[in-house]
Amino acid sequence: MTEKNNKRLDSNLRFLSILEDESIASLASAFLLKLYESMGLSIDEEYVGDLADINFSFSREKGNFFVITSEENDVVATTAYLLRENNVAYLTRLAVAPEYRKKGLARFTYKKMVEEMKARGIKKAVFSTLKSFGMVEAYKRWGFSVVSEEKIVTGRGDDIEVVMENILI
Repeated sequence: MTEKNNKRLDSNLRFLSILEDESIASLASAFLLKLYESMGLSIDEEYVGDLADINFSFSREKGNFFVITSEENDVVATTAYLLRENNVAYLTRLAVAPEYRKKGLARFTYKKMVEEMKARGIKKAVFSTLKSFGMVEAYKRWGFSVVSEEKIVTGRGDDIEVVMENILI
């Protein structure tokens, strides 16, 4: 992230956790559903069931959900994690609004999330993404390694699901 982008993030955007401000959960849910729809992704219950009640799905006991908002209180980026067995966190819901991409927001949200996960004693972060989303190389730069790749069929056609992990401690 360049100094210019870092400054812009600090001055114009706010990084929040739903654990600090529960009112942002409905804004985050609406943001993600609109973004997924614009991408042609499935909006079925299996894929977005956790968004119906973000405050419950990502409570302190289960993980956390983070949001970056603009000065106008619009959600511009999200990320979350769910706790699994053996101090492992499953990362989910990393999304950045198209007009805010390539400004370092995904990396910023990930780094902030890692700070919290380490403080909670989480040892490993795991997630899966579709290769077509174009984030695999970014995650590799952030310390992740590929665990597996599997060809799958999505509502948008054939794709490859990539599972990655990062040892935090």
